[in-house]
Amino acid sequence: MIKGDRIKTTVGLSLTDKMNFLEGEIISIDKVKCFVGSELEMVMIKLDDGRVLPCLKEELEVIRQSNLVETISREDINKQAYHVMTNINSTKIISNISDRHRETLMNSFYILLGMFNDFIKQNDKPTKYKVMEIKTKFNLNDTVYPIQLNVGEIKKTCGTCNGNRTVKINNTERDITCTDCNGTGYNTHFEALKWGLSNHVGKIGKVSVELYSNTYPNKNEYRYMLDSTGVGSGTNWLESELFLTEQEAIEECEKRNNISTK
Repeated sequence: MIKGDRIKTTVGLSLTDKMNFLEGEIISIDKVKCFVGSELEMVMIKLDDGRVLPCLKEELEVIRQSNLVETISREDINKQAYHVMTNINSTKIISNISDRHRETLMNSFYILLGMFNDFIKQNDKPTKYKVMEIKTKFNLNDTVYPIQLNVGEIKKTCGTCNGNRTVKINNTERDITCTDCNGTGYNTHFEALKWGLSNHVGKIGKVSVELYSNTYPNKNEYRYMLDSTGVGSGTNWLESELFLTEQEAIEECEKRNNISTK
């Protein structure tokens, strides 16, 4: 006999009832110490008519066993205590139970209260889990000054036509347009020129962090999105490219440019 079993009993029947027994479900089974020192198992059942009654195992007959594993939760205890209090205050139920059952009912109520208090104490203990602490250089809504590597267009004299825009066909005097420079006389490519202040000074609206265990070669990354370049969809700035003051940003640009020219 466990919690969830379907049972039938004559406990709770009154003289006006037309049925020979009542059906219900076991909601808890507790060991109860009586005032005389003996111990018995108190079975709390919820009848189909909604009443909750305390019974002894001998007063019950299992008609269908439950496949559920018996568990206890704060909600279960709270509901049971509530039903017990309701039944104690119900003159209709009190009139239908013996003094022995009334005594058992009261004992059951105090046991439930004790179980509830123990449950709260066990679940209110401080967690033993370690909290991961992530520190960033900047906070949300900080105003920052970005720096960027400026890219410039570099023109170099075409090595095929030497800037003449045309080349001669072999063994002829005929000139044709140089295909390497498309007749411009020079080739164009883009190069990173130097670091400088960005025009997109703004407030931080999003922070993204990627952290790796020391067993991996990847470096941790901290990226920020600014309201000036789009939050959610826009530029992801590296932490090393942002500064809290304009002066700090200028000094970093000078430092990086000096290194690149050496």
